[in-house]
Amino acid sequence: MIRNYINHVVYCVDRSGSMRPLAAEVIKVLDSQVQHLAKRSRELNQETRTSIYLFSDRTECLVYDTDVLRLPSIAAHYKTDGQTALIDATLKAIEDLEKTSTLYGDHSFLFFTVSDGEENASRNSAQTLAAKIKGLPENWTVGILVPNQNASHEAKKFGFSSNNVQIWSTTNDGVREVGEVL
Repeated sequence: MIRNYINHVVYCVDRSGSMRPLAAEVIKVLDSQVQHLAKRSRELNQETRTSIYLFSDRTECLVYDTDVLRLPSIAAHYKTDGQTALIDATLKAIEDLEKTSTLYGDHSFLFFTVSDGEENASRNSAQTLAAKIKGLPENWTVGILVPNQNASHEAKKFGFSSNNVQIWSTTNDGVREVGEVL
């Protein structure tokens, strides 16, 4: 059998009202991430599939497990409004991607949640998300970018490994730095 490497990269991005001043930069960074993934996919001859979830009080799956070479810009879809349901959004995205068939090939999942605020609108509990993350197989890597030390502490309570929690500056320059970190 021919060895087939398949990367599933997931972006779960806050679009609550507090993200409004950063919206243009968020669009640029996500679009450039997709372009970078497409370039690397071609260079390494590996299939890369991307999912993009946008969240505020509710979660929208904008793109689900789509070939990175065929992704459009998110510009027309990134509209800010509402609160921050970070737990619900992360759970939804993980649960959706767990349904991805991994019968053949070497599949890896790289999952990023990016938020400029703290959880304030989820129906699910921190314990539910922590159990979900803890139960993921070893071919999953789940990380989060948060705005400050308090949010970092909260993210760890949500089940994110301390090695996979990064603090970012919630400025336009900070959004560009997020792109570099990702």
